[in-house]
Amino acid sequence: RGVRPTAPLRNSGQVECDDARRGLGPTARIDDFIHRWALHDESQALLRSLQPSALQMVLRKFSPRDATRDVNPLFVKFASSVEHAHSESHRKAESRPPATDPLQEFIDHWGLQGEAADILRSLDPSQQQQVLEGFLPENDDVDSEFRSFVDSLTQPDPEHDHMPADHMPADHG
Repeated sequence: RGVRPTAPLRNSGQVECDDARRGLGPTARIDDFIHRWALHDESQALLRSLQPSALQMVLRKFSPRDATRDVNPLFVKFASSVEHAHSESHRKAESRPPATDPLQEFIDHWGLQGEAADILRSLDPSQQQQVLEGFLPENDDVDSEFRSFVDSLTQPDPEHDHMPADHMPADHG
């Protein structure tokens, strides 16, 4: 059997499938890529310095239209742009504030202590929402006011427990 020249693979999934079939690990895959594109030392150093996510993208997506001439300048430009894009997205992800817990924000804002915080967390979600939207203490004893407010939400209201006679369903029997 003769050695078949390695043609550029345009289908990104095909690269991974071919590598898996041939049993190529990450280092062998990089070496195969370097050989396929005849990368110079500078290009090889750039390739090996890429972050893992950028490296995978470069290995899958680099496919110049004209592979008959030196692709190194194209490779450096492509790999640098991929690395820059991956660095930017990583930097943006790190600069985003972490997802916050609205209940914890409320507890911290009003300085609720242990039992009051536990009460808030034990409420059902609709009651928690009512507390978050409606609680405004009028004095310095926030924990006491908080408990009273929660009690007003969780205790049945005697005035609304009984329907007036004119709102009772009629007996049609």
